[in-house]
Amino acid sequence: MPQFNGWQVASAIKSICAEKGVAKTPFVLITGWDREPNEDTMAVQNGVDAIVRKPIDILKLLEIIHE
Repeated sequence: MPQFNGWQVASAIKSICAEKGVAKTPFVLITGWDREPNEDTMAVQNGVDAIVRKPIDILKLLEIIHE
């Protein structure tokens, strides 16, 4: 995504839901990047519910979706 990163997309979805007064859409960030030092804080601030790393463990992804 040349104009936005995953954190920005998650934050925009969180803001739009808040503006409309609706429940936040669940958001799973799928990334090929290594874990960032402040990742947990960034996830909470931006409305990311889960982070899945590539290569994707399908069973783990299905578990997250089920939750």
